[in-house]
Amino acid sequence: AEEAGEETGGPAYEAALRLDPIKPEVQELLAVTYAAKGDLEQAYMQMRFALVNKVQPELPARLKLIDYAVRLGRFEEALEQYDVVFSLQGVDIVHFEEAVSLAINELRQPERGAAISKLALDALGESPRVLSLLGWTALAGERLGEAKALLEKAVGEDPSLADAWYRLGVTEE
Repeated sequence: AEEAGEETGGPAYEAALRLDPIKPEVQELLAVTYAAKGDLEQAYMQMRFALVNKVQPELPARLKLIDYAVRLGRFEEALEQYDVVFSLQGVDIVHFEEAVSLAINELRQPERGAAISKLALDALGESPRVLSLLGWTALAGERLGEAKALLEKAVGEDPSLADAWYRLGVTEE
């Protein structure tokens, strides 16, 4: 069970306020405690400060900032942060998938999703999940023949890709 006060930031929040607020680690801690208190604006601001001040490791901090931006409905800002994430050590297909989802589903920009999926191909090489991502963006851009070919190749290499199977079915409707 959670200790009393944790849901509002309680003791962690009060301890963070007593620390040096200029240190990026403290700013990151403040961001997390503000988020726990439900103050996403302050969480977002503190995490931006932490990143400007070079908090390490950068990738998890940047992903938290993206989460706060999405929860605040700042989808464009989230995608701008993904542009930085794509250059960091430890980037994964999941990050590209999340960015494509924002571009297609929230911003209604399939061409931007296609550009992100091409970045995934360049960064990660050809794999079933990258092929599925390329197929998804081709489908979103209404390039059905290209989508079908990419998705067929993806499920041919990895039959467990449920999203690729689903999207392949959509190309046949």
